[in-house]
Amino acid sequence: MQRHLEGCKLTEKRYKKLEGILKKMRDGESTKNRDDLLEKFADKCYNKEPDRAVAIQQAQQFLEALYGTVDDIFSLGPEKAIDKRIQNLYDMITPTELRKKGSEKFNALDHGKKLDKEENIADSEIWTFKLDRFLVGPTLGVGGTATVKLAYDTRSKEQVALKILQPKYAFSAKKEMDILKKLNHDNIISIYDCFDNVLWQKKKTTVFAIEYADGGELIEYLMYTSKFEAPLARWFFKKLVDGVAYCHEQDIVHRDLKHDNCLLGHDFNLKITDFGFARKYFKDNAEQMKTAIGTAQYAAPEILAQKNTTRKLISSRWA
Repeated sequence: MQRHLEGCKLTEKRYKKLEGILKKMRDGESTKNRDDLLEKFADKCYNKEPDRAVAIQQAQQFLEALYGTVDDIFSLGPEKAIDKRIQNLYDMITPTELRKKGSEKFNALDHGKKLDKEENIADSEIWTFKLDRFLVGPTLGVGGTATVKLAYDTRSKEQVALKILQPKYAFSAKKEMDILKKLNHDNIISIYDCFDNVLWQKKKTTVFAIEYADGGELIEYLMYTSKFEAPLARWFFKKLVDGVAYCHEQDIVHRDLKHDNCLLGHDFNLKITDFGFARKYFKDNAEQMKTAIGTAQYAAPEILAQKNTTRKLISSRWA
């Protein structure tokens, strides 16, 4: 407990005071659900932040770091929630090291063909670690928040991609994972499994297994061709719009759509990925959705102008 509190910049005395505040808020008659609890906590402890949406976001990040989830605080109470959090934190998974050879000569552009020629993919020398049922191999790409590695699911006998979050983004990964679990569409990347407490390169982080899109990123093709002919551009854009329309039907807003976040799967089928900034849209959090987030060069004019996001606006932009 002491180690966990120190990691959250809390003394035992300050934590006890915080615990008392949360217990009182949770037991209040006006607290009907976890959102009520979160709003009350933000109003009391983050009242110096003028932007209410930012205050709620900061409050949620703090509570998730300390307790795991706001849902656990509401359903279990702060005492049991922190016990559960500490148990999960120290029940870490350490990948098993296998062998270290072959990966240096790995070519990300033709590895699919190489593996297809293997009589037994699981015996390939490119796998250097094992995480649960997944054999972990070479790096496919490195982004601002994560490293993506090729992996092999020994249960399904299929290649997958392992997204290894940078430790500072591990807490926010659960939101992305929860959103992806609710989506099932041919133009949206699928998620297979998630590991919350992985000790990777001596640091604790979150790793999740997602659908492997062997065609790479759409931006790579644009970089080499400079532009697509109109029929091909329309073909890709229709796939994108189909995926986005499905998200909006589920009240999910991506908020960072760009070529870099579009992968190409089998037969160059477009797959929307990276839902790290995605939010579930409710009428009550339209103000929160005014926050300028994502990549400025691709942002909607309404976002740059800091206008409220409405259901009509979300629908009309993809009509």
